[in-house]
Amino acid sequence: MIWWPVVKQRLVVLLPTLEDWEGVVVYNGAAKEDRGVKQWITVGWSQYGPQGGSRGSGFGDSGSWSNVEETISDARSEAGTVLCELVVWGGDESLAATYEARAFALVNSLDAAIRADETLGVLPYTSTTDLGAEVITAQDKAGAQQRLILSVNYTARS
Repeated sequence: MIWWPVVKQRLVVLLPTLEDWEGVVVYNGAAKEDRGVKQWITVGWSQYGPQGGSRGSGFGDSGSWSNVEETISDARSEAGTVLCELVVWGGDESLAATYEARAFALVNSLDAAIRADETLGVLPYTSTTDLGAEVITAQDKAGAQQRLILSVNYTARS
């Protein structure tokens, strides 16, 4: 079984249930056009991921997975990353610190959920999951935003 789509779908379901996530729009894949949304996360897609956006192919990046060789006979492991792009923004450039604080509060809530159950409730019991991020802050006359390119990294062992 390939676990990447299972982990991605679990995140789509989990995120709206987390503490402080009320009002955050969760997209399964790329964000839809909705100019009124000021807090959102794309799950399994990032325009700024390692291979996406202006720094890569230009098509966005969803993550990766690969099989990992185990030393135990018949054991199988899969190491993967589901990329997510969290954005908190507003039209007031003077509130950049507020948007940053909100974005990191959301990430802290996700990190706490991962630490509480590294299987995310869907991976085999010996699996692990952790969280990393690339931080992108933007500010100009149009406003300010805090963007976090999250890497939800897992190793599924079965």
